[in-house]
Amino acid sequence: MIPIATLLMAGCASHLPQLADNHPANPGAQEGRRVPRHSSLKADPITRKSQALLDAGQKEQEHWNQHGPESAEPAETKTKPEAAHEHH
Repeated sequence: MIPIATLLMAGCASHLPQLADNHPANPGAQEGRRVPRHSSLKADPITRKSQALLDAGQKEQEHWNQHGPESAEPAETKTKPEAAHEHH
């Protein structure tokens, strides 16, 4: 036997009210006028400088990924001699 609440809910769901042609929920209604919004969230000089540094680092990383340690400057590939330590 089907519960009465299920029958009542099914009856409500099958009868949808008709919406006016200009009602915003009506799928056939025209869209409202679009107004361009101007954002006040623009990058400041510090943000632009940070982004430039990050972009440069990304380019260096891509170069390193492609060429490996052979692409480094000769001065960078030399090993530094360890300082002599006197242990007492």
